[in-house]
Amino acid sequence: MIRRVAKVNDEAIRRMIDFCLDLYSTFDV
Repeated sequence: MIRRVAKVNDEAIRRMIDFCLDLYSTFDV
């Protein structure tokens, strides 16, 4: 169960990073 939660958490973090990178490239700072 702990592994499952960690896996979901890892995926959420990756999605957040991808989202931030998308915003970053959109504004092209």
